[in-house]
Amino acid sequence: MTALAIVGGIVAFLALLLFLPLHLLFRYEEGFFLTIKYAFLKFQVVPQKEKKPKKEKKKKKEPPPGEEAPKKESAFQIILKEEGLSAVVHLLGELAHHTGHAARSTLSRIHVHDVVIDLTVVGEDAADTGIQYGRTCAAVYSAFGVLCNFLAMQIKAFSVIPDFREGAKSRAYLYARIQIRPFFLISSGIGLIWRILVTMIKAKKSKTNTQKGGAVA
Repeated sequence: MTALAIVGGIVAFLALLLFLPLHLLFRYEEGFFLTIKYAFLKFQVVPQKEKKPKKEKKKKKEPPPGEEAPKKESAFQIILKEEGLSAVVHLLGELAHHTGHAARSTLSRIHVHDVVIDLTVVGEDAADTGIQYGRTCAAVYSAFGVLCNFLAMQIKAFSVIPDFREGAKSRAYLYARIQIRPFFLISSGIGLIWRILVTMIKAKKSKTNTQKGGAVA
């Protein structure tokens, strides 16, 4: 009973970790900043902290002059040789379909909070400022329209303004807190791998059946 209680406690703890939200804090202000927070851990991804220079590793032995190192063939190159171009194109189409499905499933689980957009547009003169402001608005609103179709977004502040003052400079401030639970990332990845395996198996069976039909005929 004690062993079962320990195992159950470990499983419950791991399950809790999988459902704890993972936070990505994105900020742009004269440079990109990206921080990852998970439970009590916090990592600064961009900009990276300076690391101490590592000792130089020993160089790998190079092949003798006149001899080229053997090149490994990719999986698609092997399929292309064995089954032809049409099989590769069909396989790529199936993989793209399943990848898109997995991506949409994952994106629907991502929540973006506290979105702040503060843009100040300045051109060379008043006329150019007006033109640049129109282009910026069109690009920003179009991009957000697309993102809102895939992500659950909570906008805290949104401002795009032109500045016609002499000597003014363009300015951009962006901030967003992105949240997702690791469980959904892992389940989407497993689902994608499963779909890929099923696609490969179906392609293999189809090829085998075609060969058998040709042999019978």
